[in-house]
Amino acid sequence: MAEHFSGSEKVPFSKILYNFILQKDYKSGDKLPTERELSEHFGVGRSSVREALSGLKALGIIEVRQGSGCYVKEINLASLLLPIQGQLYNKRILVEEIMETRVAIELEIIRLAVKRATPIMLDKIESYLTSVEQDSAQHFAFEQLLAEMAGNRILIMMQSLVHELWRDITSKGWRRRSMEISHQEHLDIFRSIKNRDLPSALTKMENHLLWGVKYFDEMNDPTQS
Repeated sequence: MAEHFSGSEKVPFSKILYNFILQKDYKSGDKLPTERELSEHFGVGRSSVREALSGLKALGIIEVRQGSGCYVKEINLASLLLPIQGQLYNKRILVEEIMETRVAIELEIIRLAVKRATPIMLDKIESYLTSVEQDSAQHFAFEQLLAEMAGNRILIMMQSLVHELWRDITSKGWRRRSMEISHQEHLDIFRSIKNRDLPSALTKMENHLLWGVKYFDEMNDPTQS
């Protein structure tokens, strides 16, 4: 993969070119500069430009029209995530960024859930926690139920998006021991919410989420396999 230096850090040129498209506010159907123009603008070889364009084409961000040039496809929420899912970013940094976003979303959900909790929703969540199978398919269901109780549709959509990114980045799956720990922490968080103990619920949720970074490191440690 062609790389470019940004400060002291190597950055994939495909990422630089993608950011260029966003910063220039290209719209769907807009034509990009030619390979030669991009090469001169960024001071890189045309082979690096071709490689980056090929990568963006594979991600569905641009299309190549034979004999005409490269054109931007529709830039929407899904396409904004493609570079992340396509590994244009350092994976370890990506984990930290996802987790920072996830903490912000889930803690706000906790605040609203404590404020808006109803007996019906509390019973629904408690019933779920006492009957749930401890497997990876159910891992996010508790947080989704809290979001339902919080009652903010924008937060629900944002949560779903971040959950999908986290699933992608932790595609190796969860160990049984990890699921047992996670389930116990869910129970502890729920008890604090049920008792309307906001400080305790926030602390427990944040600790629970940050544990995910440690989990990721363990899963990617070859000595743990």
